[in-house]
Amino acid sequence: MDFSPNHDVQRLQVVLKAAHMCLFEADLKLGRYTCFANTEEIFGISADALLRQVQQSSQLPNCQYHQTVFGQFIHADDQEVAIAASHEIAEGCDTAFQLRIRHTKGTYAWCKVSVTPVLENGIPARAIGVISDIQCFRERAEKLAEEARIDNFTGLYHKLHFEKVAEAILQNHADQRHAVILIDLDNFEEFNKIYGKLRGDGVLRTISSSLRHLFPKPDIVGRFGGDEFIILMQNLTDDQQLQQKLEQLLRCDDSTMKVTKSIGFSIYPEDGAKFSDLLHQAELALHNSKQAKKSGALNIPARE
Repeated sequence: MDFSPNHDVQRLQVVLKAAHMCLFEADLKLGRYTCFANTEEIFGISADALLRQVQQSSQLPNCQYHQTVFGQFIHADDQEVAIAASHEIAEGCDTAFQLRIRHTKGTYAWCKVSVTPVLENGIPARAIGVISDIQCFRERAEKLAEEARIDNFTGLYHKLHFEKVAEAILQNHADQRHAVILIDLDNFEEFNKIYGKLRGDGVLRTISSSLRHLFPKPDIVGRFGGDEFIILMQNLTDDQQLQQKLEQLLRCDDSTMKVTKSIGFSIYPEDGAKFSDLLHQAELALHNSKQAKKSGALNIPARE
């Protein structure tokens, strides 16, 4: 087996390419990058070409040099992260951070940068770093996070995430009026028994789509149970605005689905300062709405 320096370099190149990584070295005394390897994986250009590009700014003062280099290759929103890391490295501290690096095609990809300073006589003299492409991992993590927030069946917020977002809205916009609206499908279990679960699933998807259309952002819509939905209607200007929305909800054409709805709502801050209090009041109103429907009253809630 050949362990010559040339073969060691070849092995390193193969490993870097397989791992979607590149290497760099910086002279900490001069504050300049001095070496790159396998940069095609991250930047889309050769190591020599990248080094030449960086060296074009080598005559600039240290602060301007880093600002220029970072501006060329790092996403604008992530440059402060890189600057903070460079200060840690200059002090001799190992560091690792994530940021978006620009490819020659103009696209950005999330990368992890790990840097280790090399001390000479106890003073940081050089820094050796590894840049790893983690775009796929970030995308998977974001997808998992989205799945934790969103009910895939309806495309609406899950109950727990809805509560978290609603509580944040009430805290951040305490000077505004908001409405919590609960919607329950009447006798939906009977509907599934008569027409089948497949048609019932279609009803849930149709209603979910209608709710997203009727309550666009910044309002938020969630699935609160099997056939129960919840809405936080933000920044109410007057009660008539809410009443019109409720009438639209109840009078939309569901005749082909043979499904009716019952509604209960509460208003912040009149009915409570916390989301849990507003939810409780909306649940009471929903119960009263169902009872009124049984007695033959029109199911359009109104403020007393």
